[in-house]
Amino acid sequence: MPKNVPKKTKTGGGVPKLDRFIRPGKETLYVTYAQAASFFSLPYYTMVKCAKEAKANIHIRKGVLVDMTILMNYMENELREKGD
Repeated sequence: MPKNVPKKTKTGGGVPKLDRFIRPGKETLYVTYAQAASFFSLPYYTMVKCAKEAKANIHIRKGVLVDMTILMNYMENELREKGD
């Protein structure tokens, strides 16, 4: 075996369990930036910027999930403030 080939390591199942972050009675929806952008019909990087401003990001390893409840509340409040 060549020296520069990394060894295979076993991980604990791959996908982390997010159930411990969900409190009873609190319904949450976690999506990727692309799914959130298609839901709101916005460009991808605009959605990234909005999610960061709303602090709705959840970093998991190298990926990021967006908490839709936080993002929707933020967008509703921003629309109310801009409408006044």
